[in-house]
Order: sequence, then C-alpha cells, then structure tokens
Amino acid sequence: MFVFLNRVMKALVIGLWIAAGAWVWSQREVGRPLLDYYQVWHDCGYQEPPPLPRIEGTVERVLAPSTMVFRDTGGALFTVGLIGWVGPDPTKTPPKVMKSWSTSMVEVLSPRLVGQPAHVGYTQLQTNWVGYPAKPYRTGTGYLYLGTNSVNFAAELVAEGRIEMTPQALQVLPLREQIAFRVAVRQAAARRDATNAAPQEAAIRPGGQRF
Repeated sequence: MFVFLNRVMKALVIGLWIAAGAWVWSQREVGRPLLDYYQVWHDCGYQEPPPLPRIEGTVERVLAPSTMVFRDTGGALFTVGLIGWVGPDPTKTPPKVMKSWSTSMVEVLSPRLVGQPAHVGYTQLQTNWVGYPAKPYRTGTGYLYLGTNSVNFAAELVAEGRIEMTPQALQVLPLREQIAFRVAVRQAAARRDATNAAPQEAAIRPGGQRF
C-alpha cells in the first residue's frame, strides 16, 4: 500500500510540474517585455545609448525607399539617407524586380511622409557643402520620426513586413526604440504566418478534404 501511495504521489508531483510548465509557457507573452529589455540592455553593454541630435521640419519628397528630401524649420533642404533599412538582396534579386520594389516603396511611402511634420535624429549632417551645384547642398544620415512620435518610423515598416533593420543600426537608438523594433519583428512574423495560413485554410473543404 505504501509503495502504491508513493507512486501516486510521485505521479501527482510530476503532473503538477508539467501543468506548471504548461501554464508558464502559455503566459510567456506576459514576461516578453522584460526579456526584450534585458536583451537590448545586454546588447548595449548595460548602458543607455546617448541621445542623437535632431533637426525638425517636414518631408518634402521621397527619392528612394530610404532617401528623402527634408526641409528644416529654417527652410534649408537636406537630402537624408535613412540608416539600416534592408530590402531585397540586390545580389540575388533580378534588376527588374529590384526596380519594381523600389518604385512601389516610393509610392507607398510618399503619401505617408510628404508634407508631414517630422524630425530627424541624425548621425551625420553636412551643412556647409560649397561644391557643385553652386548653391549649398546639405546632406545627412539618420532616423525619421513623424510628428511627435518617439519611435522610429522604420518600426512601422518592419511590423508591416516591408523592410528589415540591421542590428548595427539599432544599437545606437534608445532602449525603448530597440524594444519597439523587437516587437515589430514579432508582428511581421505573425503577419507572414497569417498570410501563409490563409491560402491553406481556403483550400480546405468544409468536410476537411483538400481540393
């Protein structure tokens, strides 16, 4: 009898551990923000990156998927390259497909950006160019923020599955932005999974038989 009860208790304890593990796994999203924070904190060497200098103004024109013309509040025009954007691999993508992607991205971005108040957190800004053309031609590289948003505009595009971001480009951003990009990557993955699942669901008859 004692042996039987001992085995029952062992089975009960194991069952409780399995149930506890299953519950913890089901609640993993609750602790995801803490994991995200720890990961970016670790990757940044346990220190907050210094804030980037910024210029305010409006987006005048989208020249390419990651290049735009930006007018600051003083009226000066800058050609700004947005850092870290990754689209199709040009070494593996046919030129026509690459051009089509670039054109479609400009068409998607233009109505979302042109004329919008924004600010650029820049890593480089050239304001005293005196070469050709004769009038000053200002350039810069950095990150775009629309309106009063404190999160990089590129995070929206990552979540939509339109682009990816290089890890090196993210490491100079504030921790909250880096966390936002980790969330955006998961949202993009969920979007892809939903898109891939939709054709399969459509191909199943009500009785469970595939076409």
